Amino acid sequence: RERMVPFNELVTAPKGISLDKANDILLESRKGMLLVIDKNRRLFSIVTRKDIEMNDEFPNACKDKDKNLRKEK
Repeated sequence: RERMVPFNELVTAPKGISLDKANDILLESRKGMLLVIDKNRRLFSIVTRKDIEMNDEFPNACKDKDKNLRKEK
């Protein structure tokens, strides 16, 4: 318990948020991590500052339409 962040201090966004909007939320909140949750408040994904930095640093990386790295078949 001493190491966990209280739920009311977590920064969350709804599933389907754009990467640009997620970046805006991270910058505004000054947090390093954004929890993306579905309509049942279950964790769907996590967006970190590092994810956004990597997108800026490697814009030509092989990514799908949602900017996720493609997996090897």
